[in-house]
Formats: sequence, structure tokens, C-alpha cells
Amino acid sequence: MGDSWLVPFVVAVPAYLLIGYTIFDIVRRPNFAIIRKGVWIIAVVILPVVGTFLYLLARPFEDPAHVTLRGNDGAHAIVDLLAQHASGSISDDEFNSAKHRVFGDAVAAHRARSR
Repeated sequence: MGDSWLVPFVVAVPAYLLIGYTIFDIVRRPNFAIIRKGVWIIAVVILPVVGTFLYLLARPFEDPAHVTLRGNDGAHAIVDLLAQHASGSISDDEFNSAKHRVFGDAVAAHRARSR
């Protein structure tokens, strides 16, 4: 009888943690547009149980941080260029032109993904 507070606590704390994780996951997704993030957050806040479970069922399976690290070929290209430049196999001008090309490709890829 004295432990009647324990059941709501055991149910409420995990539920709030799950809702918090859901909002965190929505915010950190780079492939979601701002409007899509806003709609999902409103759904989770207004209908916490239904909105959370709908989002968790409908969300993309891949972790956004994993996708960002896995698909970051530009960073690998810059590291290779730095190594070549440090070893003297490419000149300053070649390094600068290759660096600008890699950054230009990265900007174009980012713009294509945001559309």
C-alpha cells in the first residue's frame, strides 16, 4: 500500500524518456526539412503516445550520424590532399585548386540533398 507511487513512476519516467528521445531524433535528422521536423515535433507534443509511436514506426532506420560519417568522401579527399601536400608530391597551387574542387563538390552535393 505504501508503494502506490511506484507504479506511475515506473511507467511515466520511461514514457517521458522515450518522448524526449523521439524529439531529439527528429531534431538531429539532417535529411528532414524544417517543416517536416516541425510537424513531427507538434505531433509528438500534442499526441505524445500516438505521435511517438507513429514516428518511431515511420522514421528512416539508419542513424543520421552514421550516414553522415559513412558518406563523407570529401573529408577523406582533403586528408589525402594534405598528406600529398605535406610530402611535397603536389605544389601549393595544385593543392589549392584541388581543395577548391573538393569543397565545390561538397557544396553541390549538400544543395542537391537539401532539395
